[in-house]
Amino acid sequence: PSPLSEWLTEDGKRARIQFKLRDVGAQATMRFLDILENVIEGSLRGDDTVTVSYTGEAYTGSRGQAAVVNDLLGSLFVAVVIIFLLLAFFFRSIRLGLLSIPPNLIPLIATMAYMVWREIPLNVSTVIIFSISLGLAVNGTIHVLARFREEMQHGIGREAALVRAARGTGRAIVISCVTLMAGFSVLLLSSFVPVRNFGELIAVTIGGCLVATLVVLPPLLRVAGGSGGVRGTND
Repeated sequence: PSPLSEWLTEDGKRARIQFKLRDVGAQATMRFLDILENVIEGSLRGDDTVTVSYTGEAYTGSRGQAAVVNDLLGSLFVAVVIIFLLLAFFFRSIRLGLLSIPPNLIPLIATMAYMVWREIPLNVSTVIIFSISLGLAVNGTIHVLARFREEMQHGIGREAALVRAARGTGRAIVISCVTLMAGFSVLLLSSFVPVRNFGELIAVTIGGCLVATLVVLPPLLRVAGGSGGVRGTND
């Protein structure tokens, strides 16, 4: 076979251009590929006789990872809406459903800010943490809301109900979060960077869930958790 057969078809209509990239991370690779595509498309604009197809592990891997990350981030918005609807339905209170949103979003925002500060890239292994964070935050929120609603149904005031709810659920939530943080912190000893980043971020996320549930949610209930909203009416 011709030495050019690997790069050019026999009829001369198809050619392959190949080059190698250093492993500079998915984000840097994506930026380079975007620039490359723009340059090629700009050079061939108006020329319908040439078709360019992109392939290779770097290209398909980076594009595939970007698609997965975007899909997961988009699904978080849907998850927040579904959580609001479910909590509003089970507690029969639109108000409590709305009050559950800030404590659920704060751990996600805190984790994302921590990633920016630590310069940890957003990829498939790290974006999954946001789904875990949302699940953990909802779990703590449900415990507090359920106990608060139960105490309010006894006819006591909001502040007294909050105190009883905190005493009844706070200790269990703290023990649960601290235990989970300690367990996932073991991953910090890993020599594999993605695993180490996962352990670090999940510990930060759980800490954010703890703060959001016991520090942010009670003041919201104190200010806006009116008695009408917790007695089972559709306020």
